[in-house]
Amino acid sequence: MGQAEHADRGGSAPDLLQFGNNYPDYAARGSLLDLTPYMGKEIDVSHFDPSVVEAGAMDGKQYGISLGSNALALIYNKALVEKAGMEPPKESMTWEEFEAYGTQLKEKLGDDYYAFTDLSSSAPFFAYYARQSGKPMYDVAAGKTGIGVQDAADWLSIWDRYRAAGLIPTAEEAASAYTETGPDTSAIVQSKAVLSVVWSNQINAYQSLMQDELGAVLPPSGGTTQGMWIQPSQFLTGYAKTEHPKEVAMFISFMVNDPEATAILGSERGIPGSSKVRDALKDSGTATNKMVYEYLDLAIANSRTMDRELPNSVEFNTAMTQAAETVSFKQGSVEQAAQIIVDGAQAAIDKSLK
Repeated sequence: MGQAEHADRGGSAPDLLQFGNNYPDYAARGSLLDLTPYMGKEIDVSHFDPSVVEAGAMDGKQYGISLGSNALALIYNKALVEKAGMEPPKESMTWEEFEAYGTQLKEKLGDDYYAFTDLSSSAPFFAYYARQSGKPMYDVAAGKTGIGVQDAADWLSIWDRYRAAGLIPTAEEAASAYTETGPDTSAIVQSKAVLSVVWSNQINAYQSLMQDELGAVLPPSGGTTQGMWIQPSQFLTGYAKTEHPKEVAMFISFMVNDPEATAILGSERGIPGSSKVRDALKDSGTATNKMVYEYLDLAIANSRTMDRELPNSVEFNTAMTQAAETVSFKQGSVEQAAQIIVDGAQAAIDKSLK
């Protein structure tokens, strides 16, 4: 049982609390301190991008300040791009340009390589795709998922087309050797695929297992709005019944702004939200760290405020895998698989509302 949950049940909680993206559940119960009166005073966010700050707000009140943030990144193997005799992928490719780039890679590299890893079951990448059409995974006001069967069908069809063209691993390979659940099971780490999409805080882990150097650009763009969001990994907040709210606010500001405190944390909890802190840390890090910090600056400049995170993500990830394999192994139609995704998202929401 978490500390705030213990407090909800009649216990007590420390003055300072750390949460992931489930903080809205506790804010709704009245367990968290409203930090709004301290913003711009005890809590300095002058070097934070607004979208990073807004991620810790709910119903017009500030409940948390991000300790670190991440963003989806399109990573690529520089050596394989050079082997193909091609230029690196450009920033802000459309989905059509992304597919054309992959097709060209495949033509030049041959059957021993794939252009992309198979990300048909990736819940974050699908959420990114759906957001480009203004569809949130969780529409809080409506109490249901914002995605429809057609959105999921369009997503699965993209990857089915890539598979048929040999741009991604076969169904058998994606279900065994290249499951893309982390660096150890990724085709890009094994230098069999050129491009993949991962969280920015994972790039170091991928690079550490490779001899070839990685680069990072924004994932494909399209639709009617920006799909990118900045994903806070952890929030600092306070207990609603604390007797020291001002001191809590001051400590939070210290932890996210002080040079020594932020240097100790580094990017362990994601990339710091303060651009001033990022600039200081990137100058003292490795080449990969510098690249990741610079990428997050780019992602922040091309993002909008994140939607409420879909609850019960483990269950939904299972639905995504089931849907992806229904298509890849031809166990059902794209429409049937799409329904699995929509039903899975709604089931995750319904479970949280019980």
